[in-house]
Amino acid sequence: MVIGLLLALGVGCGGAPSPAEPAAHVLRDLVALRHLAEVDEGGWVVDVGSPAGPKHTLGGWTRRPDLGDGTWALADPSRDLVIPVDASEVPTSLRLRVHPGAARAVRVQLDEVVLPPVPVTPGGAPVVVEVPLPEGRLRAPFTALRVGGEDASAAAVPLAVDWLWLRRGAAPAPEVPTTHDRLGRVPGALQLAGRSTLRVHLVLPPEARLQVGVRAVDGSVPFRVRLTPDGGEARTLHEGVADGEVASLDLSLGAPSGTTVRLELEALGDPSSSIRWEAPCIVVAPRPAPDLAPARGVVLVVVDTLGAARVHAVRPATRVRTPALDALAAGGVLFAQARSPESWTKPAVASLLTGLHPDAHGQTTPEAALPPEALLLAEHLQAQGFATAALTANPWLTERFGFDQGWDTFQAFPSGEQKTDAATLYEAAGDWLEAHAQQRFFLYVQPMDPHDPYAPDEASLALYDADPYDGPVTPEATSRLLTQAEERPPAFTFSARDARRLEALHDGEITQHDGELGRFLARLEALGLADDTLVVLTADHGEEFGEHGGWRHGTTLYDEVLHVPLLLRLPGRLPAGGRVEEVVSTVAVPSTLTELLAVPPLPGAAAASLVGRAMGLPGPAPPGALSANGDRRHALTSAGWKVIAGADGVAEVHDLRVDPGEQQPVDAARQGLGAWRARLLLGQVLGAHAQAAWWTAEHGRGTTLVPDEAPRGGRVGEALRELGYTD
Repeated sequence: MVIGLLLALGVGCGGAPSPAEPAAHVLRDLVALRHLAEVDEGGWVVDVGSPAGPKHTLGGWTRRPDLGDGTWALADPSRDLVIPVDASEVPTSLRLRVHPGAARAVRVQLDEVVLPPVPVTPGGAPVVVEVPLPEGRLRAPFTALRVGGEDASAAAVPLAVDWLWLRRGAAPAPEVPTTHDRLGRVPGALQLAGRSTLRVHLVLPPEARLQVGVRAVDGSVPFRVRLTPDGGEARTLHEGVADGEVASLDLSLGAPSGTTVRLELEALGDPSSSIRWEAPCIVVAPRPAPDLAPARGVVLVVVDTLGAARVHAVRPATRVRTPALDALAAGGVLFAQARSPESWTKPAVASLLTGLHPDAHGQTTPEAALPPEALLLAEHLQAQGFATAALTANPWLTERFGFDQGWDTFQAFPSGEQKTDAATLYEAAGDWLEAHAQQRFFLYVQPMDPHDPYAPDEASLALYDADPYDGPVTPEATSRLLTQAEERPPAFTFSARDARRLEALHDGEITQHDGELGRFLARLEALGLADDTLVVLTADHGEEFGEHGGWRHGTTLYDEVLHVPLLLRLPGRLPAGGRVEEVVSTVAVPSTLTELLAVPPLPGAAAASLVGRAMGLPGPAPPGALSANGDRRHALTSAGWKVIAGADGVAEVHDLRVDPGEQQPVDAARQGLGAWRARLLLGQVLGAHAQAAWWTAEHGRGTTLVPDEAPRGGRVGEALRELGYTD
């Protein structure tokens, strides 16, 4: 089984003749990533209707492919469009190509300043307009614009935009900017004006190199290649003069591991000439591709409401004792920076079982149910001959919401009078394994502990709060009190002593659950299945305890809710004690499982397999994790930065390297390259038609489900109400 992409550079990564020898692993093909690049030709260019546009609008402008020549998007005057501005730049005008439609004028707002409208002819042909910019109003590192059309009464009307160009009046520039399509018009190369800058933000391993061929299309063009690390100074990697012959470069990038860098390819000649960057790619030295024998079966354990910060293997400083989890991590690979795609159970688990982001599978409301056409991992493996079973204790994960598809055995414990504690669930899981030990199998287990009501045994509670307590926080009351604390205004407020007791109850349940998990894993060993079974353990989400003024989960996108454990154990194949610090998403679980089981991948899966990363190889896509809170807010976490954006496109930025608790958002003036990159990636993935291929410049339509609506009432509805959920 080949992990990663091995490319013998007889041809370059963009398909053109190779600029360098010897063979190498291609880590990033800059031609394929050209929609993530930024182009400056006398000012920064934004091609809003192309795949390069969403990174500037956080996915918020709707593409309009039906307007003829150009790549069009419908401007949203309520949403920011963000363009980079360097401190040394003085842009003097904004040039736009617009399709007027019913508009009589183009209106631009720069931050909080509304600029004088520019007249256009309604119903006319596409036209280029120029909007003068007031001096001193543009702020580094980026400026926010809002664009729209208006009629004769100054009322807002739709306006389609092809491209925008934030121009510096004194800077030499071509007459027409290089848009996304023009940038890729030469196969395997990036062609720009003879005075231009193409820059891309990357996170690279320290041994990464840039390989590229440089050629002037006419005459000669001075050029240079520069690299700037996040928080550091720019340094020049190479300077030269391009002529009609291809000059092959092989440059060490020397990037600090896990740090965002800005790579700039600069042409310093005449804007009327052209420069061609041929087969540009980031490579690393060849590595042997491990041939992993497939696992016979897989056990996927999703521990409800287990935040990563409470797992010792992830955060050694935690007080919570989890010896079984520690042992599981010691025997396998820990992804220490895994993030859930959602902040509550139903959409998070739907992503785990479909490989789709919540925006695609639609399980973001209490009423939504997975439709029959949803392809679950269970159905996929069942078709490959696997015995399948799901044992769940969470009332969201029932047949009522469509989660019963593809299972030979489906046991949703909220139905009937069965106990729902972890001991009961793991005993049933062990019994099922024993009955199917001779088959290939897929077993899904989701215990409800440590979800509220928090009811640990006395010994587990005493580990975290042995002091006398006679307050209102009792195991039986936790769900009710949390519901009251979430009301606005709150009907109940936890005192410091109450909050201490509440967390002790939760932590006690984690430890109690850990004991049951340990007994289940021991039974797997006793059945002789441990050596040939892939064990995957993760969580649907974590839990809030007032860190940001809230309780429980499901309402915010901070890391106490999104940061979850992710462990993979497959003895003799995956490295024991491995640890991956790169940010990943649990949406990648289906792709990872199918690779380790040596079966075809789940169709439409939005995230690549994590097997290569588990083996110490670089991943095939830009690292990062997308998370959502319904359709209201989205977050992108990557390389120590996190961007949280609302439906209006307004972003909240956190530097997790210095503020892991996300207590102090970083203002625009202090945001580094990593923040800018995270913002661009968030826009790209939100605006992509196919979230499974958002990092490639050419992609078609992705998988989008139309959810069914679940019936109301009944025993499941009662269970949801008891847990504080509305039904």
